[in-house]
Amino acid sequence: MEPSHTSTGGNQVGSVLNSNEELVRVLSDQSFGKERFEQLDCFLAGDDVKNKKPDPSIYKVAAEKLGANPERCLVVEDSVIGLHCTRSWHDLRDLLHIFHF
Repeated sequence: MEPSHTSTGGNQVGSVLNSNEELVRVLSDQSFGKERFEQLDCFLAGDDVKNKKPDPSIYKVAAEKLGANPERCLVVEDSVIGLHCTRSWHDLRDLLHIFHF
């Protein structure tokens, strides 16, 4: 997989989701295409970690895979479970929570 950080101003982009990998890949392909999905620098699904959100381990693993300092990570969340997960990750400094109405 080619890194996408050149198209994101030098920043790496990862995606961590609670759903299983097969479902996420199918929905991603239908929503925005396989090529864009494959440009992610890191992708983790709920079945990639022992404990799913709200356990913060998926964020820890993603930061490790990216070689990123957790204090320099920005997380965008769209669920209450995800919000609790990020709040329990004590090293996290920035959080953008998107609510759907």
